[in-house]
Amino acid sequence: MFFLLAALVLLGTHLATVGLYLWRLHTPPVGRGIIGTPPITLLRPVCGVDAFDVETLESSFVQDYPDYEIIFCAPSASDAAVPLVQRLMAAHPDRRAQLLVGQVARTGNPKLNNLWKGWQAATHDWVCMTDSNLLLPPDYLATLVAAWGPDTGVVSAPPVGSRPDGIGGHLECAFLNSNQARWQFAAGSLGTAFAQGKTLFWNKPMVDGAG
Repeated sequence: MFFLLAALVLLGTHLATVGLYLWRLHTPPVGRGIIGTPPITLLRPVCGVDAFDVETLESSFVQDYPDYEIIFCAPSASDAAVPLVQRLMAAHPDRRAQLLVGQVARTGNPKLNNLWKGWQAATHDWVCMTDSNLLLPPDYLATLVAAWGPDTGVVSAPPVGSRPDGIGGHLECAFLNSNQARWQFAAGSLGTAFAQGKTLFWNKPMVDGAG
């Protein structure tokens, strides 16, 4: 009897999270949002070269957004990603972009240490941090801005896994695109906040003011 009840509870929970996700899909789009279309600094850390970095990093340059700058952050001038970023910047001279190299041990997190210089160099009040292996759709920045509400502290989103390589990659995509995404969207529908490092969109003065 115990196992039957446990199975029913788990099934009910599963169906409830599916229902919350389906309800969220039918929610009207946010639209323009309350902050309009402010200029944005797009921060992208790079370290080494992954299989799809040419595609994912180049997506930074083709955002359908009126005003944004791109800051790439590499841990050293000898990093393998540096020549790739330089080629991409040369191929898109119309887009304001720069590459910063070097890092200072400000935190215990190497990624944040790499991004620290970019955060300091950002010229806009609105900053989006996104990983190098994330392929950005053309409306990526516009969607983040539109999601900012009166009580928002950070905008984040679970990524979709694609083009896995090997059994480990397939397992990661299977989990990322099913249970994890469903639970995170369900939590968001209930007003429970979450943040995931793949996408973090902040108001810089707000974060700096909080220390």
